[in-house]
Amino acid sequence: MPFVRVTRPNLVIPNGSPSSNIQSKIKSTNLENCGYEWTTLDPNMKEKSRNTCLEKWGVPNATQRNFSKETLRILNNPDILQKEVNDIGTARLAIKLDIAFSALYNYMMKHGVTSNHGNQYEKEIEEWLSDNKISFQKHNRSEIKPYELDFYLYEDKKA
Repeated sequence: MPFVRVTRPNLVIPNGSPSSNIQSKIKSTNLENCGYEWTTLDPNMKEKSRNTCLEKWGVPNATQRNFSKETLRILNNPDILQKEVNDIGTARLAIKLDIAFSALYNYMMKHGVTSNHGNQYEKEIEEWLSDNKISFQKHNRSEIKPYELDFYLYEDKKA
């Protein structure tokens, strides 16, 4: 029992989860009240949560409440986001916007924004592969999800 949560002095729940009996009661109550086992699946609850976030913080998602207006302006405009990524690269942009790289990556995927930046070594490898007429794909995320292969030599199935 490495993780415990103490809710009352004499009640300790292992791993922060209620017992299976309590979980099944929660599920049946949720099914009765909103038609879903988990309230987070209910479209009405999603909309209510979105509206609450908009009302409290001016953003549709609570994870964005600490983003500056300028950061949101850049992240929500695909053209501006693409220009910034092209100009300074993803790592520097995440630092400039003061957000996690994963958050930046999610917005890039949402808008179909791509990065042609890589480090110096990646550029040298890319040039060498191209000069030697070796077929490759850069930044492959489909072969070993969720990880990224910098270079995938699909004919040889090597990275």
